[in-house]
Amino acid sequence: MALSKSENSADELMAGMPAGESKSWNWHPEIPIQYSPLFSFKHRIGAVRLNVRDAEGLREAIEAIKSSVAAYDAFLATDEFLIERMVETSRAEFIAGITHKLGVGHALVVGHGGTAVEDLKDFVTLLLPVSAIQITKAVKRLNICRKLKLSDQEITSLVKTIAHIAELAVDHRDRLEELDVNPIILDSTGNVTAVDALVRMAN
Repeated sequence: MALSKSENSADELMAGMPAGESKSWNWHPEIPIQYSPLFSFKHRIGAVRLNVRDAEGLREAIEAIKSSVAAYDAFLATDEFLIERMVETSRAEFIAGITHKLGVGHALVVGHGGTAVEDLKDFVTLLLPVSAIQITKAVKRLNICRKLKLSDQEITSLVKTIAHIAELAVDHRDRLEELDVNPIILDSTGNVTAVDALVRMAN
C-alpha cells in the first residue's frame, strides 16, 4: 500500500508503485481517516472508491472522493490518500472487534463484517482470553458461515487470523480500549486478508 499526497498526478502515483504492480493491482484508494466516528461509515460519505485499474481511473477516483467528502464536511482534509490492493475474489467478509468495559474486561466480537455490519446483527461475543476452539465454535454459529457452508480449511484460516487479533488484545490489555478489524476478507482460494483496522489506546 502507499500513502500518497494528492498534489501528485495519478500517473506519478502509479509510477511510484513497485515495478509491474501498477498493471497487476486492482487499486482501492481511500482517504486515510484516522480515529473518529467517521471511520465506521467512510463508505457512506464516498470516501472510498473500488476497482481502480489505471492512472485515469485513479485520477477520477481521487477527484470523486474529494468532491464527496467536501460535500459531507468541507473541513475534512483530503490531501493524502491510502492506496490498497483489492481482494478481487471475495467469498465473505467478517469483523473481529475488541471492546472494553469496566468491571467486565475485554471481549472479542466476531461477526459478519463489511460496510453494513451494524445492520447485519450477525455476531458472537466472547470474553478474553479465548482459545482457538472457542473461536471456532463462535465462527460456526454465525449465520453467514452456515449459509455459505464454509469448509474446515476456510474456517481454520479465519480462526487463525482472529486468534492473532485476540492475542494482540491480551498482550496490550493494559492500554487497549478498542480494536476493530473490518473487513477480514475470506477469498475464493481460502486465504484471509485483514483490510482495515481501527485501534484506540489509552494514554
